[in-house]
Amino acid sequence: MKTETLGDVLFPGLDLTVRQVEVVDDNLIVDAQGRGPPGRCPQRERAATRVHSRYWRRMAGLPVGRRAMILRLRVLRFFCDQRQCRRRTFVEHVAALTEPRHRCSAELRSAMRAVAVKFGGRPGRRLCTKLRLHGRRTVLLKQLTAPAVPARAPRVLGIDVRILRGRTSGA
Repeated sequence: MKTETLGDVLFPGLDLTVRQVEVVDDNLIVDAQGRGPPGRCPQRERAATRVHSRYWRRMAGLPVGRRAMILRLRVLRFFCDQRQCRRRTFVEHVAALTEPRHRCSAELRSAMRAVAVKFGGRPGRRLCTKLRLHGRRTVLLKQLTAPAVPARAPRVLGIDVRILRGRTSGA
């Protein structure tokens, strides 16, 4: 029988090592570090060989119980050693958890997207407050994306006014 660690419970299926957990006010602060293979350059798809630096990335996660989760993720920045590559450095990402330039986990974004689709801006914000999700009105509305327009969609819609002439609203 396999014993589950705290990392397996909080982040099932992810390559993370939980280093420390603190409770501060109503927040659960989790310090973690990725344990996967070195990152790959997004442009050249080459595995990194040299570490540039390390830093703490702070992001919101799904709440645990009655506490909002703040994830402090220790990430590595790597050099891209390819001469043709314009990108000199890049940051590692933990699959299914982090996304470039986002301050919340992929699971939290998915939950906020579901709230935004169902409730919209202000009502969604009130629900996010109750659920301890980090969702402001504008953040929720940014989660909504327009559906893709098919290539053969009509470009102009119109009404034939001649059909409506002479008719009353009751007829």
